[in-house]
Amino acid sequence: MKTACPDCRTVFRITSGELRARSGQVRCGRCRTVFNAFDELSDDAAPLLPPTASTAPLGQDPSPAALTSDLAASDAAGLGGERDGGWLPGSPAPEVADRAAQAAAERSTEVLTTATTATPLAPLSSPGESDQESKKHWLGDARRPARSAASQRWEKLLLGMLVGLFSVLLAAQLIFQLRTTISLAVPGLHPWLSALCELIGSELPLPQRSDLLTIEASDLQSEPGRAALLTLQMTVRNQANHAQAYPLIELTLTDTRDKVIARRVLYPEEYLLPDALAAGSFPARSDLDIRLRLETRSIEAAGYRLYLFYP
Repeated sequence: MKTACPDCRTVFRITSGELRARSGQVRCGRCRTVFNAFDELSDDAAPLLPPTASTAPLGQDPSPAALTSDLAASDAAGLGGERDGGWLPGSPAPEVADRAAQAAAERSTEVLTTATTATPLAPLSSPGESDQESKKHWLGDARRPARSAASQRWEKLLLGMLVGLFSVLLAAQLIFQLRTTISLAVPGLHPWLSALCELIGSELPLPQRSDLLTIEASDLQSEPGRAALLTLQMTVRNQANHAQAYPLIELTLTDTRDKVIARRVLYPEEYLLPDALAAGSFPARSDLDIRLRLETRSIEAAGYRLYLFYP
């Protein structure tokens, strides 16, 4: 089938698939005019007529189709035409008219053959969207050069080395945080862990299990003739099979209604003898006797409570 641009009157060949692409909406390949091909549709068996020059836009240079139209119009006007089987006076011989008609048909066929084919409209999109998509696609292809197999192997090797390094660092940090527990679970690693802590400027902390500490006996008495001075005596036992850090002792004084009237936290530096403090650890399966004098001043205490804990 054929259709003609309503603006420049260029004739195009068109298929049914192109008509169905956008419901007949096509764009002229010559003047870029969008029109409905169904409105200008004609059978492909119809004779090829040259487009008329009168439909060309004002001020536009005449196209080859327009020149062909002007030539055909001038031939028809100057040579006359056939009427009732005869020729008008002054008309050329029949063979001349046949040659002119044949030349006009050849020129119109040439115009039709060389004309740009009408293209179906692309899907509607916002202005500049297609340019952005094409630019993005082009840039993506340009920024992704083909990598060789050797470079891919090096990248995998580097990635494996980084993963291994981070795994080692994570394991080292975990060991450092649990170094005391590990030394208790595997006593043979205790010297190695101690040496490692000294190397990095740290120390191997002693275990702190308050649930393995018990108060075997305690007593709080006031000094005779000095009610403001109290003497605390207590025995603490380490039931663990390993040495531990010395705990903190919380002493709470209560009144006759068991209401708290004073509380004091005693640090190892306050209740230990110099020899025990120099040793630095509470030996395993041992008892610690504590005797401490406290000045209460105006506090009249009727009872007390003791609590062992680690900070």
